[in-house]
Amino acid sequence: MRQYEAVGAPMIALIHATAVDEKAESYDERRYKVTSLQVGGIKVRTSAGPKHIWDGEKQS
Repeated sequence: MRQYEAVGAPMIALIHATAVDEKAESYDERRYKVTSLQVGGIKVRTSAGPKHIWDGEKQS
């Protein structure tokens, strides 16, 4: 099993979707269409700031 580690700054994604099939029999069968996607990121520390294990800049 591959182990994943945090690399780089934290990111957030906001996805807006609308239902395509309103007449679906169950919630699992409902289909959606993505109408917009926004992605943002922040820099969590400067060069003089403290280092934490979760804000690594590169993978070792």
